[in-house]
Amino acid sequence: MEALFGAANTAKIDGVDKLVATHNDRVLDKKLIVAEEVHISSRSKTGNALKDLITSDRTTVNPKYQATKTIPLKACYLFTTNHKPLWLEGGERRYYIIEMSHEGHAQGPKSDEFSDLVRDVYDQISNPKRLSALYAALMARTVSEKFSPKSMRFDDNATPIMRELQAQSGNEGDETLESILAEYSVSIIPSSDFKELVRYLNATNDNALRNALSRLGWEDTRQRFAGKQQRVWSKKRILIDEGRIQSVELAETLVGAVKNGFVWFPIEYYVEATWAALRDNKLKPKFMSREKTSAFGDNNGENGPFLDSTSHLRYETWRNDTDMLASQHKKFLKHDET
Repeated sequence: MEALFGAANTAKIDGVDKLVATHNDRVLDKKLIVAEEVHISSRSKTGNALKDLITSDRTTVNPKYQATKTIPLKACYLFTTNHKPLWLEGGERRYYIIEMSHEGHAQGPKSDEFSDLVRDVYDQISNPKRLSALYAALMARTVSEKFSPKSMRFDDNATPIMRELQAQSGNEGDETLESILAEYSVSIIPSSDFKELVRYLNATNDNALRNALSRLGWEDTRQRFAGKQQRVWSKKRILIDEGRIQSVELAETLVGAVKNGFVWFPIEYYVEATWAALRDNKLKPKFMSREKTSAFGDNNGENGPFLDSTSHLRYETWRNDTDMLASQHKKFLKHDET
């Protein structure tokens, strides 16, 4: 690849630190960037920085002893590693991953054959005419309609190692997320609070969390509560109408509410009783020293439940009126008997 692009157009670096460093202009002005021995922690911000470089058309660089400037991004990237890239998200569309495994390594049974193959390649690329012929053949090659270098079609182009990474990313991480949401009976998450959940789960970024929620059957919607329209992620199967949400689990905290059909709550109260409890108990370190509250907290009936999404009759009011009528009826029977 270096021979085809030209040594003057190629940057070869160890790892990706220089690629995402402050003074990275001398690397990014090359057409081909080859980074060897790449190893990135799943908790590192480097992965996000690489995504920006791969996806964006331009970036701002800070050359030494010069003013910052904006340059176009036209590079092709080739990363090599001896580590399985677990820091990549499942279904990643920016990377095409190939696992190179053969018996031609130094201690392998086909070491001599591989050495001959390497020698033939070097002979070819050292000959300008043969290199030119190789270049012309590659430029004339028809690329599959299913392949796009700008956005990978995962289902059509994924290699075995890519599918393996997708399966791994969708298991442990999804299970942890599903478990913590179930613990606090969370069915709605305000998008404004995503950062705290991303940080707690050590997810790569907001997109990783959105992908995980999608796999778990959630969707991105807009709901009006707390006096304004807000973006939220919610379970697809929950019922929301007129600023209220149907929650049997929350209604069960009041004896008899579910039996009598009172299962609707204001969304704002439901979010406070579920998501806010999770956020304050587990996601925010400053709350850790406080006494923890359970999901739903102490439901005293002031915020419902209501009989439906538009009714003004709260369950506690209905129950008190019912109890009062029953008591009056009992007194009437006693007086009649007298």
